[in-house]
Amino acid sequence: LLALGLVTPLAALGIATVMVTAVGSVHLSKGFWNGNGGYEFNLLIWTVAVAIAAIGPLRFRSPFALAIAASATELGCGVLLALGLVTPLAALGIATVMVTAVGSVHLSKGFWNGNGGYEFNLLIWSVAVAIAAIGPLRFSVDHAIGWDGNISGFWWGVGVGVGSLVIGGLNLASRREEEEELVIEEVPDRESRADAREREEVER
Repeated sequence: LLALGLVTPLAALGIATVMVTAVGSVHLSKGFWNGNGGYEFNLLIWTVAVAIAAIGPLRFRSPFALAIAASATELGCGVLLALGLVTPLAALGIATVMVTAVGSVHLSKGFWNGNGGYEFNLLIWSVAVAIAAIGPLRFSVDHAIGWDGNISGFWWGVGVGVGSLVIGGLNLASRREEEEELVIEEVPDRESRADAREREEVER
């Protein structure tokens, strides 16, 4: 059902429920890592299911693919940022998700987070750009490898900021094109109804 896009919220609810049941009955006692029989994989599937249910109503062309991409980006880039590994790439992923979230959900609700606005998303975006500019600093994999001096600085921050706006804008463009198609499809129906009314009045 998820692959076909049929009753998407119900399908996502079913998958998420199965994952919660599996974790509670089998995997929770075995820890987090999937290799030890833990709930790592179940948590990933649950996250993707919830993301699909949330993204589905936003009129993106491929909500299933976008939900997987958004979940993988947030999870993967969050881990990379925590480790300080390929820090600009991780920051770009997080910043892009924030831009997409603002444009598709929060922008129309104003600034303040309490009203569902983009305050918190802007904060995370700013932090991601700042981390790209400042670099991962001392306690990071990048520093241990010796990369931190080569992949940080002002222009890396600018690159992450601009890159996130471009990639996020491309994500949002697919949604806007679909909305325009829906409007275009509705216009002929309205015109045909108006023509039908005029014909009825003439016949009378």
